[in-house]
Amino acid sequence: VCWVVRSAEYCGGMKYIAYIVNEINERGGDARVALIQRKADASVNVLGELRSGITVFGDESEFLSSFKNKVFSNGYVVAATVELARVVKSLCDSNRKLHPVLHAQSYEPLMIDDEAMKEEIKKMFHLIPDVISNSNWVTEKLEEDGVKPFATINPGVDTKLFYPRGRETGDDRPTVLMPLISSYPFKGFNRGVSLVKSLWKCAADKGMEIRILLYGVDNIPELKGIAVCLGTLSPPRLAKVLGTEVDVFIDPAHIHSYGMPAIEAMASGVSVVSWNNLGIREYAKHGKTAIMFNKNENDAKIAEAAIELLTDASKRLSLAQNAYTNTIENHDRNLLVPKFIETFENKFIPPIIPKKVTFITPHMRKHGGPTTIIDMANKLSEVGHDVSILTIYDDINPDISNRTDLPIFVGAERLMPCDVLITNSDNPYNDQFSKYAGAK
Repeated sequence: VCWVVRSAEYCGGMKYIAYIVNEINERGGDARVALIQRKADASVNVLGELRSGITVFGDESEFLSSFKNKVFSNGYVVAATVELARVVKSLCDSNRKLHPVLHAQSYEPLMIDDEAMKEEIKKMFHLIPDVISNSNWVTEKLEEDGVKPFATINPGVDTKLFYPRGRETGDDRPTVLMPLISSYPFKGFNRGVSLVKSLWKCAADKGMEIRILLYGVDNIPELKGIAVCLGTLSPPRLAKVLGTEVDVFIDPAHIHSYGMPAIEAMASGVSVVSWNNLGIREYAKHGKTAIMFNKNENDAKIAEAAIELLTDASKRLSLAQNAYTNTIENHDRNLLVPKFIETFENKFIPPIIPKKVTFITPHMRKHGGPTTIIDMANKLSEVGHDVSILTIYDDINPDISNRTDLPIFVGAERLMPCDVLITNSDNPYNDQFSKYAGAK
């Protein structure tokens, strides 16, 4: 299986792909990532968590012409975004052994204003019949458009990285953390800036000294003296800040497909206040695991809720504990990635029906043909078949026979009924074996 992406740099979606690819490869599968560049001469930066190389294509034309040679000619090609659905479909249409899949990690029509483009993108979701979604709300939107995903599986959060690390070891001032990203309008940069001012004013009105930390941005002149900009934080650094320095987390984004920032905070034992950005509904319930507001609520209300949590330790800690428990039990990526793989396999890979299989080797005296046969027998046994080995002659070398724990029988007369009989092409007994009625 190969995921096709436009960028392999760090982001929530690419990190999720990396986890799936890594897990498949660790299980002995063959999972890859192919990158189609927007500009052929652009530098290629790859997410550090991906433990395998990527195949880079300068443009779509090169992707279509050389994918079979550079990646594989038989397998599943997954469009990581709907933008790539057309080119992935074109590739698979011209290569019958390649099967297209769309991994819907977002619902792009809600992220743009142009109505004509929205309709065009909706049509693109129909290009590939097999769709798997990462959020229930994305699935609902797709179904409204007439697209039926075969599964919906949340990406979850890496609980081995994000976990409570001892808030008491950090700065004891009441602290709020927010992500502020200006590159995409839907990330809520402007209302985040406004919220920081409201937080500061609300705290000042109550005579509180609070600390406001911002990540994803290096400097905001109008917030000088009010908030501390931490810049871009690596995942390990963010995990440490969340686990030791933060009491309340607020995400100003207007929309999230899933919303990694808030669930990373929850996994770290931090209370969350948020607008309804759709994604947060995948793992949070208002009043129990988070404080949530209507998507258009004014920032003053958000600020008041955050300050209330900072002043009410019992409520804050109860909210944080509920969220943490829910995250560990239901949204642990280390459980959800295997679920994704199992779902994918169940959809596309026929279940193995165990067969009784007999492998025949003329002898076991040396390496070569006999060891190849033994290795094949072991592999079929590993996937659930009932396998035995029969050797014609009794000159068995322990170095050869010790390569397997499967039963070994000696002598052609020991051949027993089986579903499948596999023999080497130059075996002197092949004429006899081909007429053996006991082999189905």
